[in-house]
Amino acid sequence: MRVCVINGASGTGKSTVLEALRKKAISNLRIATIEGDDLAFVTPNDHGSWWAQLVRRNLAACARNMREQADKIDLLFIVFPFPERDSVGEMTKLLKAEGLDPSWVNLYLEEECLRCRLGTRKGWDTDRVSNVAVPQNKKIQDLDTLASLDASHKSPEELAAEILCRLEIKQ
Repeated sequence: MRVCVINGASGTGKSTVLEALRKKAISNLRIATIEGDDLAFVTPNDHGSWWAQLVRRNLAACARNMREQADKIDLLFIVFPFPERDSVGEMTKLLKAEGLDPSWVNLYLEEECLRCRLGTRKGWDTDRVSNVAVPQNKKIQDLDTLASLDASHKSPEELAAEILCRLEIKQ
């Protein structure tokens, strides 16, 4: 089973691209998905280092469970923001401990596009966009991985096709 982590700050289109990947008619390819936000939702929004560690452990445990069904799954997509080199390294280490070797694809946006997208999203005021999403977006853009894709002016379908191409999966 192959594993691809789709990394990106809030608003970069990770979940939308994941939906486009699910809809792609790829013959004989069985796809499973794990979205990190669904594994450790916390209210109030108190996301400290303990929370990030919890999400990474939950993602690795889910990936292990998927790996145990590897005869039924060809490709696993994991979606979550990992803005720091250390968090990418830690997630990679956890997945490798489960016998999985992930490929990483980073999605990023031009700053104005990110501000525009998050400006209409509930819970994202100007300060939070400036202090959280913009710095995360820049850090993720600069990470050295299989691919860093500018999602600013591409459709989810175009990004899905590019991800599959980078993974060398025929469409």
